[in-house]
Amino acid sequence: IIKLPDSISFDEAAMIEPLACCIRAINKVNITNNDDIAVIGVGPAGIMHILLAKAFGANRVFALDINDFRLNFAKKMGAELAVNINKEESSIINDLTDGRGVDITIVSTGNTKALLHSLTLTRKGGEVVLFGVPPKDSKIQLDVNHMFLNEIKLIPSLAASEKETNYALELITSKQVDIKSIITHRFSLERTSDAIKCAYDAKDAMKVIITSS
Repeated sequence: IIKLPDSISFDEAAMIEPLACCIRAINKVNITNNDDIAVIGVGPAGIMHILLAKAFGANRVFALDINDFRLNFAKKMGAELAVNINKEESSIINDLTDGRGVDITIVSTGNTKALLHSLTLTRKGGEVVLFGVPPKDSKIQLDVNHMFLNEIKLIPSLAASEKETNYALELITSKQVDIKSIITHRFSLERTSDAIKCAYDAKDAMKVIITSS
């Protein structure tokens, strides 16, 4: 049981668990001040990865998605560059890293094409974090030779432990991570169906919460 301090709001408390899951993923790689990071999929979890990467000292964070609203939101949250992969070539990221590629790519979507895409962004010896949950029985055709020759590490991350949960609470309480900034919509219990639709459509929404009032 975690006792919430008086300084934390119910809105912020609702974000502890998802932030903890992101912390678990981030902790599986060692972010340094010189690291460039790509986040593929910048829904609420992807934005949390951007906030954490910046808080943990990353050099630059690049956001990739197919939703312009989310990409613009990612730039407001600190992304160096936002790329709509349906409209733009993500090779610009390789250009910005002098052809080297990013040090870490976080795949924050369950779309398997994103996993394949991550391998084209990540440098030799780099790391790919598989955070988004792929559909059951998902299959891909993977160039294992590319992974082998480039020594790219594939690191899955699922859920969170009490350790990450307590750390998430600490980051929120100390305001090291402005978690409330991700909340874009609030709905009453009576409008739960509207809240679900809003979150699903994601046209102009990031994190959607349901309140008791």
